[in-house]
Amino acid sequence: MQRQGIADSYKMACARLLESKWQACSFEIPLFDGGGNLRADVMAVDQDLTFTIIEVKSCKADFTSDKKWPMYLGYCNRFYFCSDPKTLEKISSEIQKTEYAKFVGLITIDPETHEAKIVKPSKARLETQIPTEGRLMRLMIWNNRPTRNK
Repeated sequence: MQRQGIADSYKMACARLLESKWQACSFEIPLFDGGGNLRADVMAVDQDLTFTIIEVKSCKADFTSDKKWPMYLGYCNRFYFCSDPKTLEKISSEIQKTEYAKFVGLITIDPETHEAKIVKPSKARLETQIPTEGRLMRLMIWNNRPTRNK
């Protein structure tokens, strides 16, 4: 399977996991960071308006080339990386070297069943003020609309 196909299957697995916890999910949400280059792979919101972002990594190289991930923390109350078990080990060891380690959760994808499982919960940062909360909610709803065929 190509990297994009792997990433897409991981996103769906994460959405199934979060939706089982009554969180509404959407994909590829732009975060309006000024530069226009931040886009959450999976964003979820629960009934208390707590935002979760999941960054999906299809391989080790996908993670090591991503230097902007700490900026995502300002747009959510919980943050996770998601990948296969081997890649998640590499991510975990790299995350432990940062000041953000306690705020980053980890979600693994079972290679056989393609089910997502939280292996390290994210420490909630409930005091975080999401700068564009209303805009993010509208984008999540807009992204989930059915597409029209012309």
